[in-house]
Amino acid sequence: MRGAWTWVTAGILAAVSASWAGTSDAETVSVHVVQVRASNEGGEFVDPLLAGLGERLKRQYPGYHSYKRVGSDSQSGAQGEALHYTLWGERTLTLTVTAVEGDQVSMKVEALRGRETIVNTTLKVRKGGTFLIAVPLGGDKLILAITPTVK
Repeated sequence: MRGAWTWVTAGILAAVSASWAGTSDAETVSVHVVQVRASNEGGEFVDPLLAGLGERLKRQYPGYHSYKRVGSDSQSGAQGEALHYTLWGERTLTLTVTAVEGDQVSMKVEALRGRETIVNTTLKVRKGGTFLIAVPLGGDKLILAITPTVK
């Protein structure tokens, strides 16, 4: 009888350990992407929908005087899962979370115009922080504000 209890106890411990181990590996990462068209059309303009991003955009991309929000989307997935976004100006974006370590999220970033790769890089950003990256758009730029959060 004592041997049977040992097997039951070992089975329960194995199940609990597997469930704890699965919790950290199964973190869901939500990535919010705000799309901003930076141009020199018209006068000085920062879209009010950009809230606190306006000053940062003007500092990081000073060659433009108009910053208009042209899209926004949020998607969620597990580490290693590709998240696909449709971008303004007939472009697409694929973000793949490659690591979540401490307060940092690492991602592979690929932007396409049709089948042509126009951005292919990796980035590391603090959870809840925002990383800005520009995608070519003729004489303008499509600036992507990428903000990951981990659940």
